[in-house]
Amino acid sequence: MFYQQQPYRDNYLRIQEAGDWSIQTHMHTFYELLWCEYGQLQIVIADEHHVLHPGEAVLLFPYQPHSYPTEQKGQGWCCTFGTELIGSFASQYANYMPKSNKFRFSTRGLRVVNDSDIFAKKAFLYNVCSQAATQLEFEYASAEGRLLLEKIFLLTEAHYRESEFTLQALAELLKYDYGYISKYFLQKTGMKYNYYLNLRRITQAGRMFRDRQAESIAEVAYACGYSSVRSFNRNFKIICDKTPQEYIRDHVQNK
Repeated sequence: MFYQQQPYRDNYLRIQEAGDWSIQTHMHTFYELLWCEYGQLQIVIADEHHVLHPGEAVLLFPYQPHSYPTEQKGQGWCCTFGTELIGSFASQYANYMPKSNKFRFSTRGLRVVNDSDIFAKKAFLYNVCSQAATQLEFEYASAEGRLLLEKIFLLTEAHYRESEFTLQALAELLKYDYGYISKYFLQKTGMKYNYYLNLRRITQAGRMFRDRQAESIAEVAYACGYSSVRSFNRNFKIICDKTPQEYIRDHVQNK
């Protein structure tokens, strides 16, 4: 499912195994390193498809839309980290984006885990930045020149909780033709915008259920941008293959 979020805390770093997963198009405000250890890992950045072989990696910059296709045939590591840990690098490349995110990455002599101290984290991540900076080409990308897809994500994130927010409302905010935005989003992500909007809302609903942030299903539905519980239930079933009641039973009540 979709996610776009700030780092959970200052000096944020999270390392997890990569391989048996599928994540639809999303973006976030921190950096992400995907490294292939064996086999093959696939990632789509904007509309560019990458296949990583052992020893290859991609370094994703903040606000770069990306997805992980299904049927991964390899294993590796995914490391997400906040800009606070690489302040000098983040500042130097603040207005730049990689022309291509793929590079050769060596982990020789590098050891870091989620609970490593701040010095070990910074040493590891600056090594990542050093290897990327010496291999990647960068191009200037001012805030005004951000990808249209990025603007769509940002506006959706800001307004998806509003029941009156639709594709038409999005097009008006962007000052683009409705039909153009619809076709553009489908072309770039492989899904219709209305499905994506429901995906974002239902993702938030699932989080609210798991965190027990509301007293009733109706309260969650309205908080996530739905004007009727019936519409919420229908979309929840489509996306999660479960009703809200079944989801609560399986993911909340058994905890």
